[in-house]
Amino acid sequence: MSKSDFDIIFRGDIVFGHQLADVKHKLQQLFKADAAKIDSLFTGRPVPLKRNLDEATANKYRDVLLKSGAMVEIDPSDKSPA
Repeated sequence: MSKSDFDIIFRGDIVFGHQLADVKHKLQQLFKADAAKIDSLFTGRPVPLKRNLDEATANKYRDVLLKSGAMVEIDPSDKSPA
């Protein structure tokens, strides 16, 4: 049985009802990153926040990020065995 890995992808979208400044502040706290680093995530292009996670862990990250106001996707990892 093969184990699938997943990536958490963020495109800069926020959950309806959340304020952009609040979402950025929460992401700064979650990732322990400075404002410039968090601002660089809001480009509109897909940015992987976490890679090669098992499904349960990916779902936990998605839930935490959604509660923070960041809309994310869980996509299968592109990593193929070497």
